[in-house]
Amino acid sequence: MSDERRPAWMEEIVDNDAPLELEDTPLAMDDAPSKRSAFNPTQILILGVLGLILCGVCGGLGGVIVFRDQLFGPPAAPEVAAVSAPAFSEAVEPDEPTFTPLPTLTPFSTIALPEAADTPEPTPTATYAVAPAIINKDKITEITVFVERWRELSLPDPLPIEFLTRRQLRDQWQQESYEQETLEAIQTQQQFYTALGLMEPEVDLLQAALDSQSDILLGYYTPEEKIMYIIAESVNMFAQEEMTFAHEYVHALQDHYFELGTYLNEEGSADALLAARSLPEGDARLVEDLFTSENITQDQIDYTVYRYLFQEHPEIEGVSPALGIFTYFPYTAGEYFVIYLYIEGDYSWDKVNQAYSNPPLSTEQVMHPEKYLAGERPVTVNLPDLAPALGDAWRELDRNVLGEAGFLVWLIDQVEEEVAIEGAAGWDGDTYTLWVNDGDQRVVAGLSQWESPAEATQFFEAFTGYMNLRESDAPRYEENGARFWEDQAGLTLLSQQGRQVLILIAPDRPTLDKVRSQFANF
Repeated sequence: MSDERRPAWMEEIVDNDAPLELEDTPLAMDDAPSKRSAFNPTQILILGVLGLILCGVCGGLGGVIVFRDQLFGPPAAPEVAAVSAPAFSEAVEPDEPTFTPLPTLTPFSTIALPEAADTPEPTPTATYAVAPAIINKDKITEITVFVERWRELSLPDPLPIEFLTRRQLRDQWQQESYEQETLEAIQTQQQFYTALGLMEPEVDLLQAALDSQSDILLGYYTPEEKIMYIIAESVNMFAQEEMTFAHEYVHALQDHYFELGTYLNEEGSADALLAARSLPEGDARLVEDLFTSENITQDQIDYTVYRYLFQEHPEIEGVSPALGIFTYFPYTAGEYFVIYLYIEGDYSWDKVNQAYSNPPLSTEQVMHPEKYLAGERPVTVNLPDLAPALGDAWRELDRNVLGEAGFLVWLIDQVEEEVAIEGAAGWDGDTYTLWVNDGDQRVVAGLSQWESPAEATQFFEAFTGYMNLRESDAPRYEENGARFWEDQAGLTLLSQQGRQVLILIAPDRPTLDKVRSQFANF
């Protein structure tokens, strides 16, 4: 795919050989005004580099915002050390840096359902004669001043910091991961991605995700506790801990000024919540990349890679690599979105700050920020009730929105990058429903609406290519314009009417026909 066609935020997800260039994107700098710019033009360009070059080697480095009521529930309150920052000083225009990007990580969102069991209280695995927050006080203060200067926000009170070892992190999260609400959400996602063919049903993703998360997570901030956690095996902060602190400190600033606990706990579809998360993560990633460009040397990065390569890391099998787009979307697409708002805001943080009271409503708005600024809202797509067709043996497990990012993930599992991007790009709205029965069978009905009949046809053909590649040896046929594919798991139907496209997945033809009968136009 040509560089002109590839979305800027995807550049380093799919091309790890060269950093992103923004000259051919809507962020072009040639005629940029200079009013109130915290960054010089060279910095603006390097900020567009979405730091995932090391992902292929390191598997990801960085931090997250953790909303424990969404993930696990409240942990035991740890003992913390407060660190104060010195008074804010006048900003000095830095020299143009040589930027080396680094990635950050988001919490897992698709994990398998285990049997709920009691988990013993975690036992701390490390004690310090002197708290790491005290040992690193000067370094923490320097990072705090840097972040507040560039982000043009500051905290009125010291931020509590807790240092954890990886064993402590794992014990803490494993203890909290068996909340009933969490297990139900895990089961739903497991069933849905299995139905889509993106995950093997036997995958134990809860254990795998805990292994992966405790392996590569470097820190997180909790709006409920107002505490930052840094994961470190040493009392000294190395480059990765410094970058993590910069990232998480931005989350603390966001929480103070924009109330993140409320912002990300709003009701909404999965697509809307992913879009909303992209704003704070992209914001934090932008400042983290600035910090990296100004303060982290290539030798430090090399040492970080060296440390990682000599550790054992978990492997996850039976899961499509395409689902990794969901993992990095808030950081890569989010950073692109924030840069776009920064430039459109006359090179100030004004539009970025305003976005917290008017967050993006869909991943389409994040991927195409011009649509966000134009106020193009996603279309609501209504689905019929399938209960009369399926009967009492079936129950609805989920009803949600896949979104442009979701269709991209689904397509890119099999088809070429350009086909997937172009196929998903005309998304205007969708709704899907997932039904299951006691026989471990699944039915998915998804109805999507596209910006034009031509865009719908483009997706129709892209999905046809996806199915032909995924089920290359399976019987396929066409009836009255609808296309069918059969495999061991059942049947898939694809049908288009004008701007709308229907996808049905069922265990057999009689069940599929019953569901199809509820869609009068298909």
